[in-house]
Amino acid sequence: MTCPKEIARIIEENEHKIRSCYSESFDISREDFVKMVLKDSTFIIELFLRADKKEKYKNDYLLSNPLLNRHILEDLILLENQLPFFILEELHEKFSKRHSENSLFIDLSRNYFYSCIKSIPKVMEKEKGKKKEVKHFTDLIRYFHCPTKHKDFGDSIRDLSTATQLYETGVIFKLDECLERTQPLLKIPQFEIDDITEGLFRNIMAWEQCYYPSEAYLCNYMGLLDYLLDTGEDVELLVEKDIIVNSLGSNEAISKMVNRLCLEIVEENSCYSELAQKLNKHFDQCCNRNMGLLKSTYFSNLWRGIATIFGLIIFGFSLWSIIRPYVV
Repeated sequence: MTCPKEIARIIEENEHKIRSCYSESFDISREDFVKMVLKDSTFIIELFLRADKKEKYKNDYLLSNPLLNRHILEDLILLENQLPFFILEELHEKFSKRHSENSLFIDLSRNYFYSCIKSIPKVMEKEKGKKKEVKHFTDLIRYFHCPTKHKDFGDSIRDLSTATQLYETGVIFKLDECLERTQPLLKIPQFEIDDITEGLFRNIMAWEQCYYPSEAYLCNYMGLLDYLLDTGEDVELLVEKDIIVNSLGSNEAISKMVNRLCLEIVEENSCYSELAQKLNKHFDQCCNRNMGLLKSTYFSNLWRGIATIFGLIIFGFSLWSIIRPYVV
């Protein structure tokens, strides 16, 4: 059985390193600081261990209460509530590793935050069993949302048409694992949006603005969506293409959420700069806009398309009956 004094000793040895991880200083005594970190870290590790064995702890007070468990998860991803990841890793390595099938604390964390990163299972599986240097839980979740390959950054996006406007000019939206443009497709990974999404991304984006200003992948992604999803109609289009999984209920609520997330976000560069330029170039071509107008006006749905074709056939017969005497 692990003695709290042993855990406290490890925390005491790392006290200065833990304190240096925060931008603000803690005006509390060493004893109180160690006690605070001890309580928080042991609670988190125990919670993760139990969550990793849900069947065994299905009657656990916390895990059996979905609402309470959700509130705890939301608290753990708040940027202001973070514990340095290294101390949790060290404590798990020395005291609780033998109680878990996951030898690495990063795997325990990944499993607990699965609901926040479940849209990228292949990345998760690929990274399983690997050590990754992360600062804290917010940084960890950001890591799993980042692309597996480094993207080139260009100028920030200044202008881009909405998803509906692009669709009307012939851009085809397709569900894919990565976000890229291949004529005439715009491949976009699936994005599940629920009640926790706004809080999650708000914290990650705030962290990126402070720590990854030149590699703000999620800020760039939300910035791109901010242009694409201007109205509920834009959201509805991507929902129909299975690109957005709407668990909020209202398409309008999603467009407003994305718009809110991008308020006061400073974007000096973007990894989607080239993509936006290609889309703008496509949209600016008159033939694409004219074809899009023709499609949206006369072939927006099956019945209108059939009516248009019949109208053209009738027009053709009428025209032929007029010019026939002069031809024969």
